[in-house]
Formats: sequence, C-alpha cells, structure tokens
Amino acid sequence: KKYSWLFYIPFLFFIISVISLFFPSYKVVSLLFSTTIILTLVCAYIYLLLFIGSTIGTYRRLKSRSLNATLNIDESGIKYNRGNISSDIQWGSITDIYNTKNLLFIFVSSIEAIFIPKRIFANETELNNFWNLIVENYNKNH
Repeated sequence: KKYSWLFYIPFLFFIISVISLFFPSYKVVSLLFSTTIILTLVCAYIYLLLFIGSTIGTYRRLKSRSLNATLNIDESGIKYNRGNISSDIQWGSITDIYNTKNLLFIFVSSIEAIFIPKRIFANETELNNFWNLIVENYNKNH
C-alpha cells in the first residue's frame, strides 16, 4: 500500500500525452507519447518488484508461524477452526477437492475454496486418513 502511488504515475503521463495532442507541434506529441510509454513500463517494473518483494516477505513470515487449528469431520461435513476463523462446510456444498504438495483445497464454488495447510497434521498417517475421509464423502455426494 505504501507504494500504490506508483500505479497512478502512468495515468498522469497518459493524460499529459492526450492534452499534448491539441498542440500543433508533432515533435512535442511524439516526445510526450514516447516518454509516457517508457515511464509506464518503468513504473510497472518497479511496482511489480515491490509487490513481489512484499509478497515473498509476507509468505516467509507466515510460513514460520505455528498453526493452532482444529479439523472435525462428521456425517454433515467438515468443521475447521483456526483462531477467530471458523468454517462449517456441508458435504453437498463441496464442488471440487485437490491435494497439492503443501495444501489441501476444498472448493465450495468455482472461485471460493478453503485451503488447509498440510503442516497442521501431526504426521503423514493423520493427513492420509483425513484426505481419505474427504475423498470418500466427496464421492458419496457427487
């Protein structure tokens, strides 16, 4: 957020370029338009570097935190609690499931998913048992 002002610089130069179209000198328009394109690319590059850098920093900080979470499965669905976040997912509302290297994804719509970090499980057996229950109940309802 502190670098979001960079996002507006290309628009400022675009507006200046449009205004310069009303001046009769072709060289002024060409120079302003070229400057706008160059500055837009430079600002986009800087903004992406800052965004990626802050995202990587946030990921590293969160990765090292401990997760105090509980998962409960019953005949109605999955109950997930982590701090002040709680989810109650009914088996019928699950549209898709994925098991990736570090996460379990439980989709409840085409764009909404609950992701469960695999590191919350005490061991591989507990993870496999949980995943098998998910798959079994998902297959019953689809």
